[in-house]
Amino acid sequence: MRISILGSRGFADNRLVSATMEDFICETQCYLFTVVCGNTEKKLSESIGKIWAENNGAPIEYIFDRNIDKLIQKMVDNIDFAILFYDGKDAIIRKIIMKMKMNGKHGKVIKIGGK
Repeated sequence: MRISILGSRGFADNRLVSATMEDFICETQCYLFTVVCGNTEKKLSESIGKIWAENNGAPIEYIFDRNIDKLIQKMVDNIDFAILFYDGKDAIIRKIIMKMKMNGKHGKVIKIGGK
C-alpha cells in the first residue's frame, strides 16, 4: 500500500501524527506500506510524512513537480490512501481532498486547530 501523510501549512504535531498512524495500522492491519512525499522543489523537505516514515522505518518515495496542480495529480495517481491533517483553510489540502474524491481514492481527514 502507498500512503501519503500530509498536513496544512505549519502543522507539526508529531504526537498526533504518531497516534493517528498507530490507529490506522490497527484499523487496517496493514503494516507494509510506502510513504509517498511530494514537493515543488527537488529538495527533501521535512514534511510530517517524511519525519514519521524515518522515525518508524517505513520506505519513502518522492514525487516532484514545480507545478502544484500537476504535483497534486501525480500524488493522487500514485497513492492508495491519504491521511490529511486539515485546518479547514489550507487550499492545497482542500485541492488534494477534492482530487482524491474525483479519482475515487480513499483517505482520512483529521480536523486540526479551531473548535
